[in-house]
Amino acid sequence: MILEDMMPLSEFMGVLGNRDAEGRSLELDDLVWKRVTVRLPCLALFSKASRIARTLVLECMIVKGLGSGAGLLSSNFLASPPSTSYSSAVISPTGDAVKALDRSPPPPRLRSPPPCRVQHLRISWTIDFPLDLQLLFWIQPCSQLRSLVWEAFSFPEPLISHFADLLRSHTWPHLTSLEITSCLTQHPSDTSLAELLDASPNLLEKLIFRNVDFGPQAFRSLRRHFPRLQTLQWVNCSSKVTSTMAREVLQSCEALEVFQAPYLLIEDMRSTQKELQNTENKQQGHEQHTEQLQEGPQSSSITSPVETATTATSPPRPWVCSKLHTLYIAATVPSYSSPPLTKEEERVISSRLELLTELRSCNVGATFSTAPLFAPNPPL
Repeated sequence: MILEDMMPLSEFMGVLGNRDAEGRSLELDDLVWKRVTVRLPCLALFSKASRIARTLVLECMIVKGLGSGAGLLSSNFLASPPSTSYSSAVISPTGDAVKALDRSPPPPRLRSPPPCRVQHLRISWTIDFPLDLQLLFWIQPCSQLRSLVWEAFSFPEPLISHFADLLRSHTWPHLTSLEITSCLTQHPSDTSLAELLDASPNLLEKLIFRNVDFGPQAFRSLRRHFPRLQTLQWVNCSSKVTSTMAREVLQSCEALEVFQAPYLLIEDMRSTQKELQNTENKQQGHEQHTEQLQEGPQSSSITSPVETATTATSPPRPWVCSKLHTLYIAATVPSYSSPPLTKEEERVISSRLELLTELRSCNVGATFSTAPLFAPNPPL
């Protein structure tokens, strides 16, 4: 169900949240609210009624009537997070008086609301409604949440710290996918991102960061998620995201399927390619040695048992992401003023991509795009 450019009526939202005479309630797979204006008196009812969907999208929402009470409620919320359900928060229509913890009973129509079914939640560019209240009304109640996309103009540090506290307290025990997008400024900071990644009780499978100050502290915290990480995207992040970080991800994340990074320099590709070439040469030498042993001791060039044992050890594999199917690297050179890639450098990239047998979509620097060239042959 998609509801766009409309004024939600309390009667309509009551129908969404009601149970029938047999205790059944409406259930939706997807509920999308786009460019919808919600009046403050309807906010709690709106929040309850929306939880009937498994996937809930709140895009460009406008909350009217908060007025001067927004700052007071926000500061009270961060200073003393409410211990009661979000449904008990009541804000006066004028915004002059704010009661963050009014324990009055819910509206009669929703005395027995259905349990929250939201597993996938996206909140994008909400207007006139602070992030801490978004967290209180729309995110915190979703105990079944598995994936969260949160897009906002900026993320203040206290908000991220409180979000991390909720993670530590197992507010969302099933959350494994997180996307944070900032617009106006680069938030959250490297330190707060590290706190967020450390706080998650689950190993995260999908992480997308857009326009954030991701750096070495956050990367150290990211390492604990490597065993489960399937999607990692750094989009318009700070210059602290380095080629070395990208290479370590490719060398460590066996489950990785989608990867996007600002840099993966030719030098890093070349070093790993050289290791693979050395491994191939050692394997060829071992095969020749085996053939010589089978033919008998006819030559003094036969290697010693120690050399044979060294050659026979399992070959190193610098990139372990054999399931990678989508790869985007913005640059393979340190700066845009660098000279064009040489044929040898292009060959290094091509050789590396050919090793990724599951690759279907890629864009590496300004040299290679569209990866069907490197896809395996179709089955016979």
